[in-house]
Amino acid sequence: MLEQWQRERSLPDRLLIQEDSRAIFVPVMNISWIEADRNYVLLHCGKKTHTLRSTLDALQSTLDPKLFVRINRGTLVRLEAVRELLPWFHGEYKVVLHDNTELRWSRRYVSQRPEILKLP
Repeated sequence: MLEQWQRERSLPDRLLIQEDSRAIFVPVMNISWIEADRNYVLLHCGKKTHTLRSTLDALQSTLDPKLFVRINRGTLVRLEAVRELLPWFHGEYKVVLHDNTELRWSRRYVSQRPEILKLP
């Protein structure tokens, strides 16, 4: 229990992004979804997209699992950015964000977080 408390305290509430010759802080709560792009990740924050040199696995391990969910091999989504989940083919879901972005939640990753689909 102590380890979990220490881990939660160490989770970042903002990420440092290098852009051109400057560095900016991006609040984690501004990120709608994160997309893998080889050795980089693209942080989608509304109409703005930031590039961070990291892998999706490395970034996922630093973000709060209560806030972000991996929906497929190359995508993380902040749960608060999700407007609706639409059942799709073969146990997959279409994830619709508040900005109308549509992403696919693959069957493999649905099985890793089944508690999200349970009704209250």
